Amino acid sequence: MSAIPNEAIDAEIVEEENKDIVLKKITDLKTVVKTSPLIQEYKKVSEIDINLPVDEIAKDFIQIEKGYKAFRKNINIVTNTRKSFTAPALAYQKECIQIEKDIVSVLEPYSLKLKALKDKVEQEEARKQREAEEAEEKRIDEVNRRLAYMERLPLEMMSKSSLEIREFLGGFDTPDEKTFEEFYDKALILHSQIQTQLSKMADEKELVENAQKIQAEKEAEAQRLKEEEDKKLQAQKDELAQQQAEFQKQREEFEAQQRAVQEEADRKEAARIADELQQQQEEEMRKRNEERTKQFERNYDETKAVMLKIDDPHLILEAIVSGSVPHVRWED
Repeated sequence: MSAIPNEAIDAEIVEEENKDIVLKKITDLKTVVKTSPLIQEYKKVSEIDINLPVDEIAKDFIQIEKGYKAFRKNINIVTNTRKSFTAPALAYQKECIQIEKDIVSVLEPYSLKLKALKDKVEQEEARKQREAEEAEEKRIDEVNRRLAYMERLPLEMMSKSSLEIREFLGGFDTPDEKTFEEFYDKALILHSQIQTQLSKMADEKELVENAQKIQAEKEAEAQRLKEEEDKKLQAQKDELAQQQAEFQKQREEFEAQQRAVQEEADRKEAARIADELQQQQEEEMRKRNEERTKQFERNYDETKAVMLKIDDPHLILEAIVSGSVPHVRWED
């Protein structure tokens, strides 16, 4: 849709004397633009709220995009027309440019508003597209994660028992077509392969586990017999130790009795020896006393005989003091 008649854009060589004609054509073009059906059709575009939800704006997106392109096309036509008129008419070029600006100022608000509406819808569509792409990437990543998980199952199940593997297989459901979508066939094939591998693994593990169970039972029985034998040996050792302890106790009691008897005998012997020694000492004391008595008697007799021969008391006293008279000492 064009707001400008075709005859208005025909470029012809204009001489200076055609100035009025050129200016009139451009001015007429301005009038034509203002009253054109395009303006009338999008007259209410200025009333559209740019802050409306994108979904509401998007309802008229085709009309908005069509109008934006039409206004941009007419703005370009005005500019190109002005250039064609003013190329040979530099003298009044400024007037033509001004008229061009006036005409563009009529069209530009519609173009800008329509562009803003168009951009908003396109940005929202771009955002939705990005979100859709991101969601698709996440979906594919999740599918690949699930496939990788199934591929790792044989390795992860190697450490499990046959019972655990069979329990897992009981809940290993067939892939859901809605979840895997274009990878559904691959998931089905992989699921079947993994199920077969795990079933075989469970059977093999069960054989090994049964053999290990039998071996464990044998070892347990051997251990039980060994423990019983160890208990018997320990009981014998305990009994022997008890007997040895009893024998040691009896021996210690006997030795204690022997020591007591020996100590009593030693005590009696010591008492006997002490009595004999005391008797010997008493006998020797008695003999010494007898000897002393006899010696005293002899000394007394001698002293008496000497004293009888000395008539002078002074000589007797001198003899006593000097010790000449036996058994007589002088004391102060």
